[in-house]
Amino acid sequence: MVHLVVESELHEGSEFRPLGDDLHYLLRVRRLRTGASLSLMDGAGRRWDAVIDQCSDNAMVLRVVGQSDSTAPRAEEFSPAISVYQAIPKGRRFDDAVRLLVQGGASHIVPLLTERTIVDPSGNENKLERWRRVAREAAQQSGAEGLVSIDPPVHLPDVVIEPSASTFFLHTSPIADQTLHGYLGRTPQAIALLVGPEGGFSPGEIDELLDRGAEPVWLGPRILRSENAGFFAVAAVRVLLLERAVWQEHE
Repeated sequence: MVHLVVESELHEGSEFRPLGDDLHYLLRVRRLRTGASLSLMDGAGRRWDAVIDQCSDNAMVLRVVGQSDSTAPRAEEFSPAISVYQAIPKGRRFDDAVRLLVQGGASHIVPLLTERTIVDPSGNENKLERWRRVAREAAQQSGAEGLVSIDPPVHLPDVVIEPSASTFFLHTSPIADQTLHGYLGRTPQAIALLVGPEGGFSPGEIDELLDRGAEPVWLGPRILRSENAGFFAVAAVRVLLLERAVWQEHE
């Protein structure tokens, strides 16, 4: 765990009592005791230094001592938010998708229902809560820059394509007018990535996305499972933007 995620906002001097899995991890896995230091991230995405003020066999009180001096690389500060609309695969593979997307740098995840999606978990609050728990755990493990939100499932026609965002959908053949590098020639305000199911988007869905202004992105000839394709795309976007920002800093 790089830092412990606390959903409420923190301030210097505030106290926090970890519960459940977090308490078990700190007490039984990390074996932390009174006086130990650790890092917290609050609901606003700010990092704080904390110490353990009190500790027993089944309880712990953390006290925030100040905002963390550790800062993200300068290029990361200007990286746009990346929203991923990920088609829902069968079984628990969406858990894997969430975990990978958080580690890759997604800031917002929306389960996507398409013509070829087999599973429809709409209305299943248990699944949504599990996905949010997985996202939180992945953020703690990977040191994600902020909390990753997960919305209830949405059907493809109901996806709102914002004019201010660069919206891409993954396609299984190179029909794009230019490469991902070309699309990102200028850093957009926000990025939305739409990832289809194993069989890809249907021809009708592709036409609809093109008509609505979404750009097709081809990730190459390798056949990727849906949950891996989303991670691949997010990682590619993050690396391209990060490297370009670093180059610009040194020009």
